[in-house]
Amino acid sequence: MSSRTRALVDQVIADLDQVLSDDALAGLSDAERVEVLQAAGAAFRRVEAVVVETIASTDAVDFPHSTGCRTPNELLQRTLLTDVRGAERRLARRMLGNDPTGAHG
Repeated sequence: MSSRTRALVDQVIADLDQVLSDDALAGLSDAERVEVLQAAGAAFRRVEAVVVETIASTDAVDFPHSTGCRTPNELLQRTLLTDVRGAERRLARRMLGNDPTGAHG
């Protein structure tokens, strides 16, 4: 990952850590909670898109092998610390041409 790309992702992580460390969530009204959930959903879809595009924009065989993994699913499991089903779901969405960001349409 380029240093700029990594810095952007690190900033998102730091910002989310700050949201979680504050007591601000506890004091939200119901309407504000809905807004936070909607924004969190948008962020989640984009995080998934980053994962999918990172794998999809490279050679699906050579890249996992270069990291010591047999398959893209194994690479996702090891790097994301996720289960097989989650890794397969992400790859299936990409292969079916679904837009994981929800940004189109």
